[in-house]
Amino acid sequence: MHEVYGNATLTIAAAAGWSVYEGIFQCPIMNPEEQFDCMIEHDLKDGSSGTANVVFESNKQGNELINEPLNTRGWTFQERVLSPRTIVFYKNQIGWDCASILINSNGPLNPLTNHHKDSPGQISDYLVSHKTTGIHAVSENEACMEYWRKSVKFYSLRNFSYNGDKLRAISGCAQWIKSKTSDSYLAGLWASDLRTQIFWYTEGPSRQVLYRAPSWSWASVDGKIKFWLPDQINNIDPAKDRIGSKKFPRIPLEPNDVRMIYNSPSNGFGDVLKGSLSIEGVLKPWRLGEGKSVATKSL
Repeated sequence: MHEVYGNATLTIAAAAGWSVYEGIFQCPIMNPEEQFDCMIEHDLKDGSSGTANVVFESNKQGNELINEPLNTRGWTFQERVLSPRTIVFYKNQIGWDCASILINSNGPLNPLTNHHKDSPGQISDYLVSHKTTGIHAVSENEACMEYWRKSVKFYSLRNFSYNGDKLRAISGCAQWIKSKTSDSYLAGLWASDLRTQIFWYTEGPSRQVLYRAPSWSWASVDGKIKFWLPDQINNIDPAKDRIGSKKFPRIPLEPNDVRMIYNSPSNGFGDVLKGSLSIEGVLKPWRLGEGKSVATKSL
């Protein structure tokens, strides 16, 4: 999957279709309320006066684009982020999405709209843009891990006709990251970033009756997934003598025994039949709270 979409010159997306049985071309109805234009007088360099026609794009346009049926389906997430260029047929217009620009029939989208909030962007572009130099420089592995955490966040918002597809439908992204990092993939988590990725959480989780992933994997539950920030994990104990201080030197959280059984032994990115994980690190009590509501939980 990652080679098909990642190496494609152009991907065509029928964003307005609810199923494969609906056509790509919808009725083009442009809403006159989507644009607000006005005339502004200004002085020209030659001393004469002129007018400029300024068009303001409605902020709600971005919300409508991300709510198109295609952008709510789980399987289409990796198709979007792996594709270097996509021409998108929306209900009322056509759009173009690439590493350089996101544009539709009305022109480039307003950066204040929410058109970018349904994905972290193209996977290859993200990697290049975040491997910077200077004080904010990160390694390729760090950029990949950061991208993966963001991808899981967006991916978890999407819908599935069959909940058992949770790991399958993002396997293309996982294979791409594997090709860049040679890291060990553990049912939705990466071994090199386990210290951060194991601290995932969700509000009102719904665990499936049928087994699809180990309980320590975010793929075992439905609902929006988020990860604790690295700084939050470093300061997990409110006491001054927290992990990372001289009194409690930070010990890497690493798997020392991983056992995974897949439905297909040759595919370590697909269905998981059984998985166990043994990790080594520092164990300390803490109080985990959100807002004014504080509750004691254990690892």
